Amino acid sequence: MCVFVFVSSYLVETVTNKPVITRQPSWSQIFQGEKITLTCEVQGGEKTDWWYYWWRNSEYLPEEDEKMLQFTASESLNGEYECVARRRDDSDSSTTWSEAFTVSALPQPKAQLGTNKFNMSEGSRVTLTCSVNQPAGWKYFWYRDSKTSLLNTHDTDEYRSQSEVSQEGRYWCRGGRGGRGGRGDPLYYTEYSDPISVTKIIPNKATLTLQHDRPQLYQGETIALRCAIDGGNTGWEYEWETSSLLKPANVSQYRMEALSSQHQGEYRCKGNKLRGAQSTDWSNTVTLTVIKKPRATLTSGTTTISVGGSVSLSCSVRDSDGWKYEFYRRETSTSSETRVETNVGDNGVIQVSKGGIYRCRGVRETSGYLSDMSDEVTIRITFTNKPVITRQPSWSQIFQGEKITLTCEVQGGEKTDWRYSWRRNSGYLQGDEKLQFTASESINGEYECMARHRDDFRSSTTWSE
Repeated sequence: MCVFVFVSSYLVETVTNKPVITRQPSWSQIFQGEKITLTCEVQGGEKTDWWYYWWRNSEYLPEEDEKMLQFTASESLNGEYECVARRRDDSDSSTTWSEAFTVSALPQPKAQLGTNKFNMSEGSRVTLTCSVNQPAGWKYFWYRDSKTSLLNTHDTDEYRSQSEVSQEGRYWCRGGRGGRGGRGDPLYYTEYSDPISVTKIIPNKATLTLQHDRPQLYQGETIALRCAIDGGNTGWEYEWETSSLLKPANVSQYRMEALSSQHQGEYRCKGNKLRGAQSTDWSNTVTLTVIKKPRATLTSGTTTISVGGSVSLSCSVRDSDGWKYEFYRRETSTSSETRVETNVGDNGVIQVSKGGIYRCRGVRETSGYLSDMSDEVTIRITFTNKPVITRQPSWSQIFQGEKITLTCEVQGGEKTDWRYSWRRNSGYLQGDEKLQFTASESINGEYECMARHRDDFRSSTTWSE
């Protein structure tokens, strides 16, 4: 059947055969970069020799006159395609226009790679999952260590593929479709996935130790944490994890100088092989507690000893060990302090026979760290020589207005150079060896004296009767 149409004074015969556009590949979604073939099929006109004409978005494509229109999908070629056919032996005979066929190419998809775990022990496996968030029908390609090192392929009707691996390394995947019986030629690929590193945990064990194995650490002290790996520390890079404010560098020994509260916290370490992806498990955890700088405590059995006697002085730092002790002595509160030359063991006890003002401090045996000085302890030497008071005149009775001289005599100490002290009714008086005054009712009372060695301010007699 033919329909005759008069157009611009000439007659065009319209063939009732309807052209239909088909697409290969026929997937529901097309991606940029895929090879596409559009075919203009004249239904019922398979035995007729036709010329074909193509339009995209109502614009004629003059160079395209074949039944098949081939191109690589891109954003610029998206749009609505139409075709019409004319008989080769009768250019005035043509079909109607086809229905518009829409081409909308999506951006190239990217494969997504996931894993159930990143580490595996000897003999175990890790499951990797590769997916393309698009319709099913992809072929999946797996790679290890480089994007050119194909591990295996997997055809599936699902949108994802799983692969079990037992070797450590860096893995990628991507999807492809096409090829023989597939979607275009050549094969179309997605973008590579981001890589995932799978690490094999080897039997090497990391052990974390504190240089000075003590329960307490003090502000200002210097210590070190050491991460040791069984079998030797060669070929490893070190990784640290800590709850403190300061993170260690990737080295085997972390030295901390001038400890402060910022160093306080839990520490652990592990080793990562410099070549390969092997790692140890995390080491044991070491907890650092930093406390205020300690103060030494000095105690004495007694603070008064007789000439020729001695007393024990004990120096300690509370609730800690690992200290040596230094003792210091000075004559008076204003004189210079000198160190007591004695070999002090870690029990911190010495014997002293000199009077004076004593202090002590602790010294860490391994680091030389110093505690604060102790409070002072004063040791006094008491002579056995007894002072006796004599009076001139020696009459049994004294009357007001008489001149009186009281003399403080140290029995057996006549050759010693003394300083004297006096008191009346327990109140101190100014005086030397002799105390002279005029008798009166106001100065009646009980007089006492004592003597101090001029060369040793802390050495004295007892008080007289």
